[in-house]
Amino acid sequence: RIFLLVSDFVKFYFEKNPMERNTSPNENYFHDDEVMTVYLFGIQSGLLSVTEIHSYICDYYQDCFPKIPEYHGFNYRLNRCHKMFITLCDYLFQNPDLSTDIKEMIQTIDSFPIVVSKKTRKKSKIKKGDILNNGYCATKKLYYYGAKGHIAIVNQNSSLEKPIFFKVSPANQHDLPVAKTLIHEFKSGTLIADKAYISQKFKDDLLKRDVNLVNPIKHSKNKKKLNENEKIYNRTVSSRRQSIEIFFAWLIQITKIQKASFTRSVSGLLFFVYSRIAFMLMKLQHA
Repeated sequence: RIFLLVSDFVKFYFEKNPMERNTSPNENYFHDDEVMTVYLFGIQSGLLSVTEIHSYICDYYQDCFPKIPEYHGFNYRLNRCHKMFITLCDYLFQNPDLSTDIKEMIQTIDSFPIVVSKKTRKKSKIKKGDILNNGYCATKKLYYYGAKGHIAIVNQNSSLEKPIFFKVSPANQHDLPVAKTLIHEFKSGTLIADKAYISQKFKDDLLKRDVNLVNPIKHSKNKKKLNENEKIYNRTVSSRRQSIEIFFAWLIQITKIQKASFTRSVSGLLFFVYSRIAFMLMKLQHA
């Protein structure tokens, strides 16, 4: 099933990017749809690293992939396919299967840490402006070095929530500026977000797109205590946000997306993250 979906995507990809197609006459050539299928199947099997996935396929599925190259060749081919995994995510996001009525659309947005190291780094070879940086996750009270994943989901009545979009940003970037760049992705309805997204301009811009932003009430210098009604309101908003916490827990469990400690470059991190988001989207299509 993974191979059929990936094969259709690869055909679509090379129609859009014909110059990237490999025209090798080698009969033992291992095609891009096979490379991507092997890696995604490895994620489905609960494996984390390229080494584990390659060994697993060679040990148990050699008859299905008789032309799979040696490890270094396989790893090289995966690195060449990293842009295809990013495009695969866009390809899967273009045809979402949303069962919620558009008039009752309830969306939730939040972010989660993608940890390369649990120790922050004072000096790094990564250039300023790259995706890797020092950050802090208030929910987990965690200082870390890595990136941040942003997801908006649509609440479903009788099934797991469906994501609308996904984006990676530096770990030190605030959630609100990222959300502002993705404002065109939100559907008309209600958007539930935490205190990090409180902004009157953001709220007004969303209203122009028929999206009603709902945030918890935040303490301020002029408002150090909440009355009972405000506390009840905040608890209600918090209970509606539990759906995205459940979704994050499921995403992390099936993809191990937060365990990016063995990545050594920006392109390696993006490949690691987007391949797992693609697997998540494929799994939701067949849920």
